[in-house]
Amino acid sequence: KVLSGRYRVATARDGQEALDFLSAHGADLVVSDVMMPVMDGYALCRRVKSQMETGHIPVIMLTAMQGEGDRVRCYEAGADGYLAKPFGMEVLVARIDNLVKAQKARQQTFRAEDRVRLEELAYSSRETRFLEDMAGLVRAHLSEEGFGVEQLADGLHMSKATLHRKVKSMTGLTPLEFIRNIKLKYACAMLSRPGASVSAVAYDTGFSDPKYFTKCFKEEFGMTPTEYRQRRQAVSPETGPDGEERG
Repeated sequence: KVLSGRYRVATARDGQEALDFLSAHGADLVVSDVMMPVMDGYALCRRVKSQMETGHIPVIMLTAMQGEGDRVRCYEAGADGYLAKPFGMEVLVARIDNLVKAQKARQQTFRAEDRVRLEELAYSSRETRFLEDMAGLVRAHLSEEGFGVEQLADGLHMSKATLHRKVKSMTGLTPLEFIRNIKLKYACAMLSRPGASVSAVAYDTGFSDPKYFTKCFKEEFGMTPTEYRQRRQAVSPETGPDGEERG
């Protein structure tokens, strides 16, 4: 009741029911008791964190057991937070709010950053590799106008529905927005090079219309490609396609 005033909440009677729901619908965060029938909280957390479809989802564990060993078991299962009963509801709400706000802040920073820095999203090494694989596919098809969500899903061996849920939860972007964001980050690196043409950069990053490229660029970074190029070339040395300085 308390959380429903702030978030869209789905409930499950045991760990298996929760896992089935997550596999079908996903979630931004899980709050789980430890002691449950069918599948306990430890098993649920381990399964959530081990599956590609759900491994990015934060898990907060609630337990009536207050020993140090119980806390260790929660974190060994992969939990992102732990609360021992009894606890004040305001403490749980604050923990959830902090996790959600921190994630949204990281997502906003990632989107506005003009370089490909996936580590800023602060995921586990496995989940970061997933993001790197996605960005790598975009880079491999950078100049292809037709490269889209279907091709990205095929390259990652995932359904489009699963890809959408996972990418939206991890980055705050739809898969199509993620593709465009990565392309525009590479465009930033290209525009930093001396003599870079906005039209050439547009075509090299898969945009068939330089005007549309300019529109997308301004929406993403708050300035036109020409303005960005002037600022970067005035203060920075040449950069490579990954945004690292060269020379």
